[in-house]
Amino acid sequence: MSEICVISTIFPANAPYFEDFFRAYATQTRRDFDLILFDDGGSGMDIAAWRSRFRKIEVIPVPPGKTPAEVRAFLTGWVAASDYTYVVFADSDDTCTPNRVEDAVAQLEKAAFVFHDMNLIDADHGLLAPAYWRARLRPGEAIARPFLERKNVLGFGNTSVRKSALFPVDIPAGLRAADWFYFSVVLGDRKARFTTKSLVNYRQHAHNLSGLGPMTPARLHDLCEVKEVHYRHLAKREPAFLPLLEENAAFQERLRHDAGFTAHYVATWNARKIHDFWWETEFPEGTP
Repeated sequence: MSEICVISTIFPANAPYFEDFFRAYATQTRRDFDLILFDDGGSGMDIAAWRSRFRKIEVIPVPPGKTPAEVRAFLTGWVAASDYTYVVFADSDDTCTPNRVEDAVAQLEKAAFVFHDMNLIDADHGLLAPAYWRARLRPGEAIARPFLERKNVLGFGNTSVRKSALFPVDIPAGLRAADWFYFSVVLGDRKARFTTKSLVNYRQHAHNLSGLGPMTPARLHDLCEVKEVHYRHLAKREPAFLPLLEENAAFQERLRHDAGFTAHYVATWNARKIHDFWWETEFPEGTP
């Protein structure tokens, strides 16, 4: 058994991108890792054709009928109980630079959590925006839990973790931002280190639940709805999240009843060309 695992979920909607995903991890500069795939609903992929390219591939069937959040709870519970030392989370519709695993392990000697910068790519792997977060975060910068209160940078596709920092978390079934909830809980009083030495190629396509890029009124409303559910469930664990729940509700109310404010907000956001973090709705420098 290796001390490193790359862990991902495979499901039918991501099938068009599996070849790219497997190729990216089969050509890593460090290859002494196990590839653990959680099969949610049948991938249609001929895994056997790739087994000779990896040290080990293990496919774990996901029990039927689970929501995406419940699948993540199943996956994270499994890995928390495993004997691995280093966990590299990956999305099966994304790719990465050839040194991602090598860089992740090196960075995890300095911090328990590491998150990689990302190139935004389209469905055909065309480059949309390089090194998307480097405009806002310094290489090696460490973020603590308060950073995650209003937005997220720790995803199940760009985060690597020392396994000793993980523990099972009851992720509510209806969450869309399961990664945000999970890492908000497990990060605790530790910090996550930002690396630009390797990058994830983050694919923007119709089935992507949490894309990045230009703001629209519909997207702004959607982000607020995701945050409402997120804060409501976190507040059940920690009442300190109640003010954020109330603040988001007030913002939603204004968006619903003030079309002029909404249009101005969206136009100003896009004019400033903000390289947003996941689920971010607040201007970095304050409301315009």
